Amino acid sequence: MSLTTRRDRPWSGHSRRTAICIGVFLALATVFTGVAPAHALHPVEQAGPRAHWTHRHHAPSLAKPCRQKAHKHHRSARHCHGFQNNHVSARHPLHRGKMLSRYGDLTAPDGTTLRSAFNRPQGADKAGSRKIYWRTFWQDGLTVPGPRNLYQERHDGMGFFDGKHVWFNGPGNRPGDHSCYTVHEIGYDVTTDECDEKLRYTDSNTPYIQYWCRFKVGFLYSGLPFSTHFDMHANIHAGGGITFWRGDERQ
Repeated sequence: MSLTTRRDRPWSGHSRRTAICIGVFLALATVFTGVAPAHALHPVEQAGPRAHWTHRHHAPSLAKPCRQKAHKHHRSARHCHGFQNNHVSARHPLHRGKMLSRYGDLTAPDGTTLRSAFNRPQGADKAGSRKIYWRTFWQDGLTVPGPRNLYQERHDGMGFFDGKHVWFNGPGNRPGDHSCYTVHEIGYDVTTDECDEKLRYTDSNTPYIQYWCRFKVGFLYSGLPFSTHFDMHANIHAGGGITFWRGDERQ
């Protein structure tokens, strides 16, 4: 004689009705609370360690201030176009000289300074055989509504990596160079809100650096209710790859 446990028994009609009710409740909660299933976030673009290029991407949200301005003046907004440009340089090996002298105190998450990693005898250990590289990037957000009205915000930066480490000097300090600035603001008021960097880790626990640029665009002056905020950032990974993002994704 075999024994049937409670777990082995098929669902009763009451159990099925209970499960259906719970499913309906969760679905309604999702609709009314705005909670949606998580979706994978993807960068605008990514570059491998050896890539070097400049690419343009359409970014309709960047045309929003232009459309607001056209609406206010009862003009057509069909000439309002938003773009994001991404640029990444080739990688360059770090050599002894001014660059090492200037950035030698930058520190990797494990405490290794850029100078000590560079001066470590080749072949002393696995880390010692790694060559250190640097590369640069820039990223901008702009709208081109016409020849007389244009705004453009840009940030550029540089980072060091060797396949295992990135060099970052801790909170409040700079990982190489990073700056944010307004290139054009003809007919608009462009204000940089934040220009900072953050040390992050991938799911496999390898470090990378986020370079953030947050800015707002208005017309006449930023205090008007027509100001619009934008975020963009680029990440330099320990392996030398770079990813470009826009919006407030934290990846």
